[in-house]
Amino acid sequence: MSDLRNILEEEYAKRPRTVTPTALMEMIQEIMSVKLPVVTEENSPASQRRSRLLRLPVQFPTEISVGQTPGDPDRQVFETWMNRIVPEGDLAAKIKSIESYIDNPPELPVADTLSYLMFLNTFAFMLQEFNASVAGFLWEPFLAALFGAQSVQVPTSEHDIADVKLQISRGAGLERVSLKILREKGAVGGSFVDLVRHFAANPDQPMVYVVIKKLEGDTKMKFFEFPVSQATFFDFIGHPKLQTTLEPAEPQTFALPEPMSAGAAKKFVKQNLGRGWQVEKVTTPGNAEPLRGRLEAETEYEAHILQPIQVAPRAGVGRKLSSNAKHLWGPEEEYSQWYGLYQQMQQGGIAPTEFWSAVMGQRPELTPWAPEGAKGFHGAQQFEIAWNVLEGSELVDHLGTLDISKEALDKAFASGSQAIGTDLTDLFNAMTDLVDDVGRFFLIDCGDPAGEAKKCTPEDEKTRTQSGVEAVQEANLIQRVVNEKIASQIQQEDK
Repeated sequence: MSDLRNILEEEYAKRPRTVTPTALMEMIQEIMSVKLPVVTEENSPASQRRSRLLRLPVQFPTEISVGQTPGDPDRQVFETWMNRIVPEGDLAAKIKSIESYIDNPPELPVADTLSYLMFLNTFAFMLQEFNASVAGFLWEPFLAALFGAQSVQVPTSEHDIADVKLQISRGAGLERVSLKILREKGAVGGSFVDLVRHFAANPDQPMVYVVIKKLEGDTKMKFFEFPVSQATFFDFIGHPKLQTTLEPAEPQTFALPEPMSAGAAKKFVKQNLGRGWQVEKVTTPGNAEPLRGRLEAETEYEAHILQPIQVAPRAGVGRKLSSNAKHLWGPEEEYSQWYGLYQQMQQGGIAPTEFWSAVMGQRPELTPWAPEGAKGFHGAQQFEIAWNVLEGSELVDHLGTLDISKEALDKAFASGSQAIGTDLTDLFNAMTDLVDDVGRFFLIDCGDPAGEAKKCTPEDEKTRTQSGVEAVQEANLIQRVVNEKIASQIQQEDK
């Protein structure tokens, strides 16, 4: 039930604050249609981590020390692990570099190899072990530490729509970024109040949205980025109602079970397509000329398919509105008046500060149709950008896709093990196992000589003895590798 509760919380956070019984039932029906993964002992993320050829500790991205305090010892450790991943560059450069490492691990120095593997180790841990809400929160300090310098996670107390402020090489200063982790068709949402306040205070600073889409059973993480700016605000925030258009899809080859006309053949193909799909024409394979007349059975033909795509028209006066647009700007008439005032700002008729003050209800003389300001602001509504709108927008960049499936990670860590060598692989694995074995040895209480004696069961004694023996072996291995790989180098440097 925890999965259902978490998804309900995610859905409620991006919906209007007033939830009717009907809306709640719609949310539950939608959520119940989502197939949740079945986790067994064999396929759990933890068991998959333990089965890797090289095992690293997880660098847990904490909110205060890692995310918000550059210079903190924990932050410095985190940055040291991550700083070999394309040190200079924006997020796209880093994602492309990590994607290349997963797809075809190159030969890299030990330091670079460890940096990439630690990123994958911690990133996969966050995305696989937590629901989207918690993973999104952990992603904030992780990303801040990845960019280093003065990049920080924004504290909730600041009431800033941004989740992080990143020091990115493409611009001066810190760039505000909002992070989202969503299911495949999930919409991008957030606080309309916080976004308006951002532009009121920083009209020339776009709010950059970075979105991770979880695809293929949460094994493929697809990264997108797009800016919401003062110039594009109405195209994204409270966008018009989606309209359905037909666009060409990949042609399908087929054979008929019996002879029939070309028109009947189109109906034959259409019955196996989804709702709203159309068959434009039937041709011979590789040709564009439509066939007419009688078609033969058991002969290969090609159906040219049109698929329904939902897109939002450009913002403007007289548009049909989505339900979210009505929650933010009011009905069509009020929306048109808000858009007209927005156009005045765009054309220099009023200053940006005047427009955003009007949205916040501070300039009632400018908005006699809404003296209290925009409906979404004084009603503390959430905005929602449909994913269909983002898919069709030229402003949305695909940054790359990270494969964190078991097969991909096993391959990356096996390659990394080979790159750093057997001794270092054994060292890291032994350190991981030593913590477990030492803990197991002391936590199986067979009686404290200074306290009350407790007799262990034979099984407890066997487990405790085995853990102790393995801990000694692991400690000896660690000592040997440290002497050979670290102490020897220090001695050479001292000479």
